[in-house]
Amino acid sequence: MKATKQHNTQYTGKIDHISKQYAYAIVEGLPTDILITHTNLQGAWHGDTIKLVLLHGKKRNGKPEGKVTSIVQRAQNQVIGQIKKEGEHHLLLPDHKRLHHPILLPTQQAQSQTSQKAIVEITAWPQGSALAEGSITKTLGAVGTHRAETEAIILQFGFSSSFPPTLLQEANKFPETLSEQEIKRRRDFRPITTFTIDPDDAQDFDDALSLEKLPNGHYQIGIHIADVSHYVTPLSPIDQEALQRGTSVYLVGETIPMLPERLSNPLCSLKPNEDRPAFSVVVEIDQNARIHHTWIGETVIHSDQRLTYAQAKEAIDEQKGALHQPLCTLHQIAKKLRKKRIEKGAIPFNTTDFNIHLDEAGEPIHITPKQSSIAHQLIEEFMLLANRLVATQVYQTKTRQNKHVPFMYRVHDEPDHEKIEQLGRFASQLGYSFKPKKGQLPQAYNTLLTQIEGTPHQHTLQSLAIRTMAQARYTTEPKPHFGLAFKHYTHFTSPIRRYPDLIIHRLLKKYLKGNLSTQNPYEDIALHASQRERLAIEAERASINYKQVVFMQKLKGQTLQGLISHITQWGIYIEIIDNKCEGMVRLSDIKGDFFFFEADKFRLRGKRTGKIYQLGDKVNVKIKACDLDKRTVDLIFV
Repeated sequence: MKATKQHNTQYTGKIDHISKQYAYAIVEGLPTDILITHTNLQGAWHGDTIKLVLLHGKKRNGKPEGKVTSIVQRAQNQVIGQIKKEGEHHLLLPDHKRLHHPILLPTQQAQSQTSQKAIVEITAWPQGSALAEGSITKTLGAVGTHRAETEAIILQFGFSSSFPPTLLQEANKFPETLSEQEIKRRRDFRPITTFTIDPDDAQDFDDALSLEKLPNGHYQIGIHIADVSHYVTPLSPIDQEALQRGTSVYLVGETIPMLPERLSNPLCSLKPNEDRPAFSVVVEIDQNARIHHTWIGETVIHSDQRLTYAQAKEAIDEQKGALHQPLCTLHQIAKKLRKKRIEKGAIPFNTTDFNIHLDEAGEPIHITPKQSSIAHQLIEEFMLLANRLVATQVYQTKTRQNKHVPFMYRVHDEPDHEKIEQLGRFASQLGYSFKPKKGQLPQAYNTLLTQIEGTPHQHTLQSLAIRTMAQARYTTEPKPHFGLAFKHYTHFTSPIRRYPDLIIHRLLKKYLKGNLSTQNPYEDIALHASQRERLAIEAERASINYKQVVFMQKLKGQTLQGLISHITQWGIYIEIIDNKCEGMVRLSDIKGDFFFFEADKFRLRGKRTGKIYQLGDKVNVKIKACDLDKRTVDLIFV
């Protein structure tokens, strides 16, 4: 929020409500956030745009203090939470972790809705010590049920699990098959061996690969992407809805698609044994992964087979099956592409994701690691290649024509210098070196990852290294992608589930026809897409955290082995090794000593015993309590 100074002392900011006791006002242009105690918030809630004055001479924890003078705009007038009865009153307890105060509900309306998840509209904002008041607009179901909790998360982060009926009618108007005229207009790849590789449970397939050996000994590899732009035209109702959503959202047990189902599956999906329109990057490449020629354009393809990652891996490992020869060739080329990327400074973080398996009622029954195999890496390398080649070609066109060619890049800034220094200090305490020389930061990361591979500290130091990274974002500025070590990069390969990819397809079609418009209305779309992506990530984390807490409840009484993943002045966060669930041991629950937090050394030290707890330590714990409302797990040391 822009720092606008009025009458020498008044600023406009946005509230970040950390706890019941205090909040921060984020004021762009000021060197630091402004701390505002509860009594000085004047009824402002998290996300509200407010005006404030500084309380001169007052500071707390190094932050200047301020006082809200007025509320410019409320961030929300609807709140999602659970209905509870306390004494004679019925209250809504908000799900959002930054909304700290209950909302008073009419008794007549709420008395039959106790223990339900609900959406409440604010009818009266808080005045003085009085609570905000609200009215129930919709109940979502009983607290703790899969449907109610999932719908609450979807709505909390501003997404919707349904489409307007008029939009569904619009999607039903598209023809089932491509016309002969449309097929003749496209480059025909139907005779060439083509296939998709996706997870076992994939519903839509937005990318496919084709392979053909050329007379000169080189290979022609087609990276074929579903041509969503063939169906979804600019400013159409479906396009407007997709723009607003920005992305598909993947919760545990539920997908919130960006496009109506008929488009995402079946029309745009590159299903086997069907003619499908695609937008393709076709490369002539040799056995050493050197690219000799690139062609980008509209195609028609016919997938011969739908493979799962497990099937593709087996075909490569066992060298059997109808497609094992093209798969083995692609695998060898992908390995060389990956090696070249890493040599140029790409940072290959090897993180382990987990699948949460649900029963028919939506209850988590077990958690298993996702296996990243050679088949995953094969697909990843060719998708990265397509994205890089598209971005590079557009940038080179801009340079040749000496024009500003509007485009949407995916950029990743260099890590924060202070975080790099912190990582270096901690790594040195564990006996590793991380001292990047000027211009050699990627190499320093890769050296560290090599040093720690297979050691007890691998998980901890890799997690800390990932935390130093900036957040990738969309922009029209052609900046580099630090983590991938690409000068130019975009998102082209998933238009079924990402709106920026759809924009890229449209722009490419214009540029391939020579229409190099200099108008650039896309920076606002890039900012919106980045914001929606972050919200989707937060929603996915909330869904995972909730299911993890439900799962952990079932492990009460068991001794669990974990790794210390984070240390603060109030507790030690533990990641359980078997299931990646996280809980916290509060300092007040550590018996037999008083522990000091040594922030500069990332550890706790006992005053009497000198015992040390530090990042990466293996510990045994038991579950003390699980709080489904806060999505937290309290642990105790065994």
